[in-house]
Amino acid sequence: MGARERSVEGAPTLFFAGGLAGAVEVCAVQPLDMLKTRAQLSSGRSVGIFAHLNEVVAEGGVVLLYRGLVPELLCGVPKSSVMFAAYASARRLIARARGGLDDCATSFLAGAISGVPEAVVMTPFQVVKVRLQSKRHTGLYKHALHCVREMVASEGVASLATGLYVTVARNSIWNAVYFAAFRLLTPSVDANRSASGRLHAAACGFVAGIFATCFNCPFDVVKSRMQAELSVPRATIGGAPGRGAGISGGVVSRLVTIAREEGVRALWKGFVAKSLRMGLGGAVGLATFELACDMLAVRAR
Repeated sequence: MGARERSVEGAPTLFFAGGLAGAVEVCAVQPLDMLKTRAQLSSGRSVGIFAHLNEVVAEGGVVLLYRGLVPELLCGVPKSSVMFAAYASARRLIARARGGLDDCATSFLAGAISGVPEAVVMTPFQVVKVRLQSKRHTGLYKHALHCVREMVASEGVASLATGLYVTVARNSIWNAVYFAAFRLLTPSVDANRSASGRLHAAACGFVAGIFATCFNCPFDVVKSRMQAELSVPRATIGGAPGRGAGISGGVVSRLVTIAREEGVRALWKGFVAKSLRMGLGGAVGLATFELACDMLAVRAR
């Protein structure tokens, strides 16, 4: 998106605008994130997005679509700030090492690098969000803080880092493809600040977001399933009945297992909801970011 191609000058303005954009984006697309997670955690035959929507609404009403919103909001600002800073710095250093060549390849490499610190920051929040959204854990966690307390008490602090490696892979792949695709689609976006230019950038961000999702969706499916699993018997968590599935197998073995037992298509479960979430999220985030930057610039004059 255009926001990700801006200069890092005016750090306070960019930090505030980025945080606001992240908050608005999360609120706008959280229902899609809920549907995506539910689809990815299902091990049976794949069903459509509307089937999951009907199931969630029947289970807890429209409000259940916003389950996991708090950890997403808390994660938004630090995650975006770290990712933006890492991408801008890596892009500058890579371009310098390539003799000043700042093209799609530079954006691709910088995007891949930016996914590492982003994943480190967001993984604990993602674990909590997935636990809250999982149908399997209905009634186990009351809210985000309760989830954190129960996880730390029953599974240890390390449980908050569950799925870190696959999250790094997921984020690095998505960022690399997204930034390169966006750069290819909008080579002169920085120079065009008109309304039509911003609309074009938003549309390109939507397309780039969906395109990038094609490549990282399998890793997102594995991430969701790893983070939803309990590493201890469920009976030891708040006195709830039943047992946890237990965490076993690495990322590659899980990819192979899902493909073998559920079919290759299962690796793209939740793709429609995820692609809409990333595409619409990118467009909404960009529009909010640009509007906030413009308003702050006017007030500073």
